[in-house]
Amino acid sequence: WRRFVDRLVAFWVAMPGTLMEYIWGSRGRVIGHKIEHADPAVIIMNHRTRLDWLFFWTALYKMDPWLLISEKISLKAMLKYIPGAGWAMQSNAFLFLDRTFNTDRTKLDRMIDYYSNSGYNYQLLLFPEGTDKCPLATARSEKHARAKNLPHYDYVLHTRTTGFVHIVQRMRQNGYIKWLYDVTVGYGD
Repeated sequence: WRRFVDRLVAFWVAMPGTLMEYIWGSRGRVIGHKIEHADPAVIIMNHRTRLDWLFFWTALYKMDPWLLISEKISLKAMLKYIPGAGWAMQSNAFLFLDRTFNTDRTKLDRMIDYYSNSGYNYQLLLFPEGTDKCPLATARSEKHARAKNLPHYDYVLHTRTTGFVHIVQRMRQNGYIKWLYDVTVGYGD
């Protein structure tokens, strides 16, 4: 079941990127180290728009199509209720978070244990900013920066580190992490 669903979802996620590139003429370029599909890893990525994951799927396909099979995404819990797509994401063992560490800790541990016991090596995509860079999130990030005497950022938000640290520690406990990738999606504007 796991092998079948991983591959089925990979075909599904290849479609939007293909449409963007060949129908609407979107162009992207991948620079840096190749992500290894055969090794368990954590991928952290900025979240400037609501479509960053879509561009990232295209980048994964360009690097190595097998990455579409081995990538798992952490998402806001409410997204699992989207008709059709929510079911597909749940079937593909994506990680749904409430973004409150006290409630998410158990989910994180359970899913990381599942991944490490599955016999497959997955790369877990995290958006440490917690949300996309919309005006409301930007205002919250600026308020947080002022309260903590941190610099204001123009293109990213201040990150949420508690879940990230927990995930990396749990994966280390399970001997299930080889790489930590830092991905930045940049836009022409």
